Amino acid sequence: MSDLFKYGSPFMQKLELITNYLLLNLLMLISALPIITLGTTLITGVELSRKMLDKQAVKVWRDYWTLFKTNSISGLFLGIQILAIGGLLVVDWLFVNRLPIVVRLLVVVLLFILSVGAVLLCTTVIPYAARYNDSFRHVWKNALLISIQKFPWVILASILLALPLIFLMAGVPGFVTAIYWLTFIGFGAYAFGTALIFRHVFNQLETRTEVPL
Repeated sequence: MSDLFKYGSPFMQKLELITNYLLLNLLMLISALPIITLGTTLITGVELSRKMLDKQAVKVWRDYWTLFKTNSISGLFLGIQILAIGGLLVVDWLFVNRLPIVVRLLVVVLLFILSVGAVLLCTTVIPYAARYNDSFRHVWKNALLISIQKFPWVILASILLALPLIFLMAGVPGFVTAIYWLTFIGFGAYAFGTALIFRHVFNQLETRTEVPL
């Protein structure tokens, strides 16, 4: 029993991991408040989670802000692009009911396909940018190819990204749930889950030399 709480024991390692992710969630929440820094926040959270999963020596507070500064420019522009895609789709959905009924069904189907594709693409772009230092053109192109090649894994990861949006669509109770989720665990859960899934995906691609160029 005395060994249970000994530093370095399996129990203490798991407790340290949980504590690190709670701290990571707090840091991501704070850094995402300006909204425009959302891209940098997500990239930094996923990158730091990958380091923790690889059992690298990590000081969450120090390393988070170091990586945040490193990713600030690329994350800013990538985040703006993601927000622009999302905003454009939201506007399209808001105006679809104003279309004549003859074409509305066709537009709804098209918008649904585009929305699903956008979510899958953005799901892959963030961990890709966290792992590889590429130009924006290569980031988007390779993320698209990986989304197609590893479709089931990307679908699984996209749930973590879309979960707050699903909550928000449920009205006031959903909005409260989304706020609670993001405040206490959501960002950390996203970073951990995404890093875990795409660690597997990227390792497969690199082992088989399938990483797109």
